[in-house]
Amino acid sequence: IDDSMSVVEETNTIVTKMKENLKAIQDIMSKWAEKPLFERKQKNMRPEDFDQQHKAAIAQRHMEISQGSKNIRQLIKDTVDYVKATKTSMEWKNYVDYVSGIIIEGIAKVMTTSLMFFANQIDASYLRRNELGPLFDVNVDLIDKVVLFDPELGETAKRSGIRDLINGWIADFVHVATLVQRIDGNPGDYMYEIRDHMLIQELMSIIAYNLQETESECNQFKAIYEEYSYLWTENITETFDIFLVEEAEVEKKNEGDSEDEKEDLGFEHPILQGVVTKMPPMAKFDEKVSALKVIKNKISDFKTPTNIGWLRINSKPIKVALDRVVTEWIKNYTGFLLKNVTKQMENMNNFMEKTNGGIKVNPAEDPSNKQLLMSVMEHIRDVRLFKDSTDAMFGTLKEQIILLKKHEVAMDQDLFHFFESQ
Repeated sequence: IDDSMSVVEETNTIVTKMKENLKAIQDIMSKWAEKPLFERKQKNMRPEDFDQQHKAAIAQRHMEISQGSKNIRQLIKDTVDYVKATKTSMEWKNYVDYVSGIIIEGIAKVMTTSLMFFANQIDASYLRRNELGPLFDVNVDLIDKVVLFDPELGETAKRSGIRDLINGWIADFVHVATLVQRIDGNPGDYMYEIRDHMLIQELMSIIAYNLQETESECNQFKAIYEEYSYLWTENITETFDIFLVEEAEVEKKNEGDSEDEKEDLGFEHPILQGVVTKMPPMAKFDEKVSALKVIKNKISDFKTPTNIGWLRINSKPIKVALDRVVTEWIKNYTGFLLKNVTKQMENMNNFMEKTNGGIKVNPAEDPSNKQLLMSVMEHIRDVRLFKDSTDAMFGTLKEQIILLKKHEVAMDQDLFHFFESQ
């Protein structure tokens, strides 16, 4: 009986030690899975900034798991030494297989906990149910004449896209399997067993689906701005030149051959020197500028930021870029008119000063000065010669000035006051 009791006590001691060591192994692995390897921040932030913080945090977690793996191997060694088992015996191999199964499930638990948590963070319906805001801030901008997200949503050559970052975070989860060394005497880790884990594969698919859904919705959002791509793909100068020629031709046909019937002066009208006379009617200019201003206001009214699932899209950069482009288009039309009006008013001012000064001189005061008489007569001739055409010019010039004032284009006030005084 004493011998039997001794055997029972020894066996109980061994079993207790084995249970204690196994419990210690399970506690180590449970601690690994207490919280995900991905940490949600209190405020949304730029993905690249989050990645920097994640790298520091995951390095610490990996180090803890690596140290835990060493502790597990030590516990296995303590067990085999305590029970004085032969490592090649079937009993010990069965025990190691049993513990290996626990380790594999422990590693899988760490990974599935992290994958499940991350899958929820990029699930729009989960965020709505739990009243959670977006994870990351993303800009949308016009870069090299292309509407792009910053950072880009997909994978990039520089591996700076959001998908690149997410792939890296998932790789950090999977890397856990390489940090735990095998206890069955075989070299390597448990990556082979983890690779085909069903729940891990399922969670990977959910993450891929959530990513695709968000990318699709973001691309629809981007298409709102791409609708105006003609503003930055078409050449502004070439488009305007075509407008001048085509609309001027239409206007010429509508007027018939009236211009050919005008008196040929034999030289350029002094008020028209450097002035474009063949141009579309002001109604066409007004139509173009007004349409562009409608686009400008519409873009200005686009709300920003916009939440799309787990992303907060900041549209301010592209709104600023498009406003600049539309303004350039508008200035191409109004700038042409302003330059033309300014030049014509300058010519008119110079012409009036020249003729008025010449007419004021009285040839009777110097009867012998034939050259002075001829000069005064030439000025009188010029005034009579250009009177009718100059009166017509005032009407056209007035239309252009009214249009410029309508669209709030700043003009030289001295020239403008001169025009109003005529």
